Amino acid sequence: MIANEREEMKFSGNKFNPLILINMKRFFIAITLVAVIIIAGCTDLDDIYSEIDLLKKQNKEQTDKLTEFEAWLRSVEQLTNTANSDIVAISGLIDALNKKVSVVSYKELADKSGYELSMSDGSKITLKHGAKGDKGDKGDQGDKVVMGTKPFGPDDRLYWTIDGEWLLDANGNKVPATGPKGEQGIQGDQGEKGEPGLTPTLRINTAGHWEMSLDNGITWQEVKDENGNPVQAVGPKGDKGEQGEPGNDGDANLTITETAEAITITFNGTSFVIPKGAPLPQFDVDLLIGKWNMLFIQEPNNRGGWRNIDPWQGYWMHFMDAANGSCPGEMYEPFTYTLTEGNKLNVSEITWQEGPTLFNIDNFTIIHLNNDYLILEFVHDGQRMRQYYTRGVPPNPLKFVTKYNLNPDAGLVSGTRFVTDSTACDVSGYFDHDGLSIFVDLLHVYTTSYYLPSVEEWRSIMPGNTDYVKFLTFFVTFSSEVAETVMVQGKSITMKSDFLAFSGILGREVYAIRYKGTSMVSAWKYEYIEDGNKTHMKITSRSFYGKTLPNIWNIRDEFKKNDENEVIRDFPASGYIDTEGVTQNRGTNGYFWSSTPIGNNLACGMSFSSDKAYSNYIDKASHKYSIRLFVIGD
Repeated sequence: MIANEREEMKFSGNKFNPLILINMKRFFIAITLVAVIIIAGCTDLDDIYSEIDLLKKQNKEQTDKLTEFEAWLRSVEQLTNTANSDIVAISGLIDALNKKVSVVSYKELADKSGYELSMSDGSKITLKHGAKGDKGDKGDQGDKVVMGTKPFGPDDRLYWTIDGEWLLDANGNKVPATGPKGEQGIQGDQGEKGEPGLTPTLRINTAGHWEMSLDNGITWQEVKDENGNPVQAVGPKGDKGEQGEPGNDGDANLTITETAEAITITFNGTSFVIPKGAPLPQFDVDLLIGKWNMLFIQEPNNRGGWRNIDPWQGYWMHFMDAANGSCPGEMYEPFTYTLTEGNKLNVSEITWQEGPTLFNIDNFTIIHLNNDYLILEFVHDGQRMRQYYTRGVPPNPLKFVTKYNLNPDAGLVSGTRFVTDSTACDVSGYFDHDGLSIFVDLLHVYTTSYYLPSVEEWRSIMPGNTDYVKFLTFFVTFSSEVAETVMVQGKSITMKSDFLAFSGILGREVYAIRYKGTSMVSAWKYEYIEDGNKTHMKITSRSFYGKTLPNIWNIRDEFKKNDENEVIRDFPASGYIDTEGVTQNRGTNGYFWSSTPIGNNLACGMSFSSDKAYSNYIDKASHKYSIRLFVIGD
């Protein structure tokens, strides 16, 4: 009966033998009867003590058998756990290679039993050293198991092994660990290339043989060797024999070496070369791109929580694209940033003076990020602090251009700085480049908000190449994915743009989609409007941040729709004054200085005529141009 009961049991963990309960029950019944008989006062005590000694001996034998049985179960449990743990680890390594997942870091386990790999997709892979064989019981040597893989076939497809031999199913077939040509399989069909890779689950039956399931434990089959015999996992449970020899030490089955680019893991005889990489972001980083306005700051209180303090006055952060940004400074404080460890922002140093306190920050931790709010944590003087932001509206670069040219008497202390007519060709002041910079520097000191733009900043409004804004063409011209390097809020960025110029018959208009891939993605319209003394260039820009970007060929229709947020700037064809004091090209052309000198008494500016416009116009610094300033803002 005992043998039959054992045959019905499969051991994947501890089970309790009911025979022990029966004998224990007999013992306690006997003790109770003895007590009753003694109370009755009529018995032979020697016979009773003999019976008690016999029961004690039987109980000890059963206790010893229970202890031996528990040790056998522990051996079974250790072997199955080791086998299945190794299978999971190897499957994880194969899966990482096929999914092109990289290793971010690895560390030794606290108990020194192996290593834990941190992968770029956030998953963990645990690798264990080979287990030392348990001390033999009942004449058997200690037991251990090594799961691995070996290549086989013309494409070196990996197949599972157990203790260095092929893992064969009940029909004698090798069990694939990968799909054809090294692609990891999943359960189910993989297509016409062949059977997919499989991930077996192992257990040990009461005969001490290995069994495996290839369908997550739904059905089981005995593992066979090449001769069709069951593969022994542990010795069968039997009567106690002589003390066995200690089991052999596990092999050095796990080694990790690394280069600058990759980590090589040799595990149970198979090497896996996995590239190093950065972790996947913990947040949707695309949500970071945009402008954020500070709400308040938090600092720790004395109770383990946080308390709110006032925000930095007028502070904001503008993440322009995936690497560049700007924030307030003396004018602007541009920065670059990278995301590391999934939620760390390493930034080029940001400096901010708030009252008597100077903050210098070069990294943040993203605590929270969604469509509406951003929380950044940083350390100042050893103390953690948090900045709370709400999403703002990214600036339209055209908005940084003032609406009017400078007045002729703008250089006078009592003079009016700007004209009041944005299109009149004969009202603007003219300034040579040499004297202009001194005047504008003084203007900036007294007004703080106005400044003369660099040629890179002019390119944020008008491309620097003559090929794109063509007002007069004989056919429609289209330029796609044009790389432009511009400066916005003090930060130089490179972005992509599309341009579409219609022929002069259809109107002197050029359309563009600029700042693609940035927070300032926008549609632009450039027009040359011929109107006598009010001849001018008109630039209109509409933000498409957070909106569906139209096709460039449909952009003309977009500008027929009303948009209260569009920005318009007019530039009069005010010409220039040459070194002889003669006004040239008034009523047809416009010329506007930048702050960028070229050398040899030359300087750069933005220029337009009836056929084209661009921001890399070079002329004598002694010529006098109209001046259009930029304004500092967010």
